[in-house]
Amino acid sequence: AREYSKGSLGDVSAPIVSRIFQFLSDGMVGYNQARRIGHIPFPFPHHQFTKFFLMIVTCLMPVLMLAFVSEIYVAVILNMMSVGVLYGLWLVAKELEDPFKAIPNELPLNFFQAQHNEALVVLFSGFHPEAYWNIDNQEKNLDEC
Repeated sequence: AREYSKGSLGDVSAPIVSRIFQFLSDGMVGYNQARRIGHIPFPFPHHQFTKFFLMIVTCLMPVLMLAFVSEIYVAVILNMMSVGVLYGLWLVAKELEDPFKAIPNELPLNFFQAQHNEALVVLFSGFHPEAYWNIDNQEKNLDEC
């Protein structure tokens, strides 16, 4: 309200400025949620139990497939599909366990954050809460250059 009354926001109406601050607030909420996810580790016993379960399934699934399916090639295909899906789910969960690793297949989040910070600096450069744009002074400064 203070910036709007001083004219430092230009011809932008108060509801639009309010919406901008709401979006910035939503961004900070999302950032803090992501930070919390990154700092809370996945339970180690659960990880070990899942790995142990997958080893047992890998060893016992061929025997179970041969017991229930009469065709060997169908049993082999079903075995590979079921074990492969379970391992795929395990690998996805392993990736989600630590989402902010810096490995080559991940998104360059540090670069994206640096670009975003640079855009914010450019957006807010020269802004001071007590100041406002004075076109006459800017034109005089441009004429002097």
